[in-house]
Amino acid sequence: MGQHQIPLNEVETAVQSAVQNVLSKHNIGDINKLWIGFVAPENVATSVANEVAAALGKGAAGKVTVSVATAEAAAGQEAAHALPHPVKIIGLIYDPHAPK
Repeated sequence: MGQHQIPLNEVETAVQSAVQNVLSKHNIGDINKLWIGFVAPENVATSVANEVAAALGKGAAGKVTVSVATAEAAAGQEAAHALPHPVKIIGLIYDPHAPK
């Protein structure tokens, strides 16, 4: 599969709009960062997560930081039981307002 640029600014705008529609009903403010990730086997190294974050964040305005979590930490223990075990959630945290 060829690499192509991911429009993180567009993803952030779409997520921000959807979240704002729900949060405004509960008088809760905006989100300021977007976490993008995927379920990966437990043996995926943090170095691979860094490569994923770099590929996803290439060309994006703002700061992209690698994120690695266990399924239990990311989804809550009950929801994590639905996932094949053991797994990690790897991806990135995208902050469009922070300088690179």
